Amino acid sequence: MSIFEKCKTGLEAAAAHEQGQGPADASALTLAEVQETFREVAEDLGIETERDVVDLVKEVRAERAREKSE
Repeated sequence: MSIFEKCKTGLEAAAAHEQGQGPADASALTLAEVQETFREVAEDLGIETERDVVDLVKEVRAERAREKSE
């Protein structure tokens, strides 16, 4: 399941919960589900530290620069 699909599923679940809960409860549920999705993606990418994030950003920027120069 893609990140988009996981986020969409979380938002749909929150909308369903809104009928029986207050907006703050639904928002908290949605946030928790989105955070879990990001954790899973980070784990899949091998991201464990801030340094890993910095390295990933540098790699993506370098790749985009190469693509622009082609």
